[in-house]
Amino acid sequence: MSTTDKHSKPPIHPQFSLFRKLPLELRLEVWQHALNNTTVERIINVAVYNRLFVTFHCCWTTGGNFCGKHGFCIKRYHSGLSRDISDCMTDGYFAVTNRFPDPQTSESESGMLNISLACHEARNVVIRRYPKLLRIYRGKWHPGIESRLVRCCPATDILLISAVPDFSSSNPDEDLPSSDFFFQRHQDYLDRIFPRDDSLFMAFRDVVSSFQHVAFYYLGIFGSESTSENTSGDESRSKVDAPTKMVDLHSSTDFHALLFYFGSLKQLIAWPDPQYWPEVRENAVIVSDMNDKSFPGVRRYGPIYNMIGSLRDLMSDYNESVETHNNHFAEDDEHWTVRAKPLERVGCYAASSWLVGHGTEI
Repeated sequence: MSTTDKHSKPPIHPQFSLFRKLPLELRLEVWQHALNNTTVERIINVAVYNRLFVTFHCCWTTGGNFCGKHGFCIKRYHSGLSRDISDCMTDGYFAVTNRFPDPQTSESESGMLNISLACHEARNVVIRRYPKLLRIYRGKWHPGIESRLVRCCPATDILLISAVPDFSSSNPDEDLPSSDFFFQRHQDYLDRIFPRDDSLFMAFRDVVSSFQHVAFYYLGIFGSESTSENTSGDESRSKVDAPTKMVDLHSSTDFHALLFYFGSLKQLIAWPDPQYWPEVRENAVIVSDMNDKSFPGVRRYGPIYNMIGSLRDLMSDYNESVETHNNHFAEDDEHWTVRAKPLERVGCYAASSWLVGHGTEI
């Protein structure tokens, strides 16, 4: 190679100077096509901190007999007494974790940014396509913590929930998701890690209520893990302020309770972490229903077969919790309460090698 060739500059492609003279409809189609290419099957990866309260129903414990105002209930036991429970939410926010520090891929982020900065016309296309703003904190909330706003379209984007901190891990009554005992004893701690800002909570509620496609981190037989969060010296001396335990979400009662509030949910999908399921990394497909007989499950043993069983258990346990919650539902002007919808199916991201001509490629 000659010295001239070695130092030659790459060719400069001439600008299409007549673009502005194209009809508006064509220009918008160009921007829309560029946006589609950079955000196809877009995933937003977050941890969700949700502050739940448990409401106990006491017709058995106080009256000694069944009140007759609701159907069959799942019994929970608290201090030796039978209680039926339902949940309400009083605060919540999105954050990233050390394991997943970026809420979206660099290609998606840079592509949306470049298009929105091209001109006012292109920016309007981005805003119309992604009308809602999702605030994501850098970790567990504290005064002064940084956050960022990510544009989202809850009708098409997939919200991937990588973690739901399990506050009940410090609760001596582990059968309850987030019991009144825990909240009464550790009120100061919980006040420190939630914003307690009505406007921020309303924005969080709006996003959660709108998402139609939700995926969740699945670890399965590979165990659970704890992610370290930065805590102050005072916090580290208390058991409840230890690094938040992140559990496998399919078996998390706090995650099940969180799902109540996704009122627009159409698709729930397990996301096997490619660190442990590397075959999912390439040529992934979406299986919309793990109960579909066309999903082979490979053999009647091994991690894939166990995942199918785990997701079936998730749906069964969740739907039982929905029945209990709805049987004791009461309007609450102070807290966020909803009538939960049962799950009709649970899907998963799968490796194409697991399937026999089924699934939707992504």
